[in-house]
Amino acid sequence: MAVAAQQTLKDVKHEQWLKDVLASDKKLKANVETYKVDPATVLTTDQHKALSFLTYTTAISKGAADLKRAVAEREKKTKGVEITGVLAGIRDVYGSKFPTRFTILRQNGKHVDVSQFGVSLKRDGKKVDVGVPAQVTLSALYEEEYDSYTIIALDSYTQLDRDVFVDAISAVAKGAGDVSQVDHKKVVVVRGRIEFVNPVPKWDDGKQVGEETVWQKNNRKTPVDHPILRLRLQGEDIDIGGVKIPVYVSVTLQRMKNALPFVSVPDLEGACQYALTVDEDPMEQAKQVGDILRGREIIAVGRVSNYDPKHDKIYVNIDAATVIQVADATGYVPTARSKRSGGEEPDEPDPEQSSLDIGADAEEAVAGGEEAVSVDDDTPAVTAQDVTRYLGAVCLVTQVKPENLNAQEIWEEKYKDAMSYEIFEVILKEYIKARKKDSA
Repeated sequence: MAVAAQQTLKDVKHEQWLKDVLASDKKLKANVETYKVDPATVLTTDQHKALSFLTYTTAISKGAADLKRAVAEREKKTKGVEITGVLAGIRDVYGSKFPTRFTILRQNGKHVDVSQFGVSLKRDGKKVDVGVPAQVTLSALYEEEYDSYTIIALDSYTQLDRDVFVDAISAVAKGAGDVSQVDHKKVVVVRGRIEFVNPVPKWDDGKQVGEETVWQKNNRKTPVDHPILRLRLQGEDIDIGGVKIPVYVSVTLQRMKNALPFVSVPDLEGACQYALTVDEDPMEQAKQVGDILRGREIIAVGRVSNYDPKHDKIYVNIDAATVIQVADATGYVPTARSKRSGGEEPDEPDPEQSSLDIGADAEEAVAGGEEAVSVDDDTPAVTAQDVTRYLGAVCLVTQVKPENLNAQEIWEEKYKDAMSYEIFEVILKEYIKARKKDSA
């Protein structure tokens, strides 16, 4: 090759390096063409600079090795399935050999955990750190025996704004009473108000040996602290054969290994750190945190690890990757009436070891923007801006164009008690016009 006498990669231009790497291995060159790998996206100019200290012969060998990894990745993709959605959380379990689970919310409502070992994804043979939340497309192998997905590689991603993310998960969130047996072992988004805070069970060799303290480090090389809590939401009654049965959902933030939960709850970090100074007993620590968080409304994303129906109540546990408070900037949320019959705290069963709702004169309602529409004192005020934000979230999650939304269905499910269909229809039409104008 023309530059063989050169001593280091620094002496050779990036373009020439790419050509010589491909020329060094005919099979590699053929595979690069077969699997449509762009060498410049693998052997980047930044990498060229970083490897400039290598002798040129070694730099060619290194470049070929990197390209082979990228080709192997593309080859695996041909055997996998494509998964597109919103990366809504990442979690693993401290002290376990379980892989890391990446929670993906999909537009068809079939949300999934996809797994691998480690918190960095791979794209073209290189590690990429993708933060929560993000719109992602990745490939994964489906294992029918375990009904699970193993990540092959990341194809693309775009980080999402937090407010857009909150709107999106609000659009698909369930209340406690909406979580059912079919959700067991599946990913759900749940919304409710914190009623009690309990400690998370501590396990050793499959046996509970106490409770975890409420604030601990994960197991990274540089450990990071995070909350470890079980948030019991207010129960909701469901009707089974004419009998009201309360459903109690607990949202569990476990101690993690390398991952970190995505938590956005004002005062939570300080509350946990304060609780550690008050008492060494995890139960007492949890009570201290509960005094501060009780009544806060949250949205949580996670996997239903336990669904335990009793004769007079149903217990649900969700291993959460994400917990976000839905509140004003101060973090204050007034305590709402519980949707269940009783007011007492029920006993919880022994826990299992853990293993994006769609909705004056009609013209005035739109023009007023912030002016609220309310039918009575018990119905929350709804503004035109509230509706348009919600419609935006629905379009993001479902990937449906505004003009193709089912207006009647959205109005009946979300806004029937807050406004007439005529008003809702006017707001929707204005929203469609605005979106078309933005995309023009």
